[in-house]
Amino acid sequence: MLFIRFQPDYTSDEINEILILNTTNGLMTFPIIVRIPQRVLSTCYQTISRPSWEFRLYCLCLCSIIIFIILLLTSAVFNAQRLFDNVNLKQLDSSI
Repeated sequence: MLFIRFQPDYTSDEINEILILNTTNGLMTFPIIVRIPQRVLSTCYQTISRPSWEFRLYCLCLCSIIIFIILLLTSAVFNAQRLFDNVNLKQLDSSI
């Protein structure tokens, strides 16, 4: 008796694998094709439990992006201020 256990991740509606058995008669290959109807795929995907660390990783990524945007905007403000000061100095020098 042969038991095959397969756990799909439900991100694809068709999965193709090859089962290779080493028997006394030699190697035997069997193609295994699993098809899930598209209308059932989203329902099946929702049955999978989410990892416990997923929400923490989401919050970490969101905070990192917000910090990065704040640093980017701060850098842009300082760069704009530097350019504005350079223009003002050139105008002052040309008027003297």
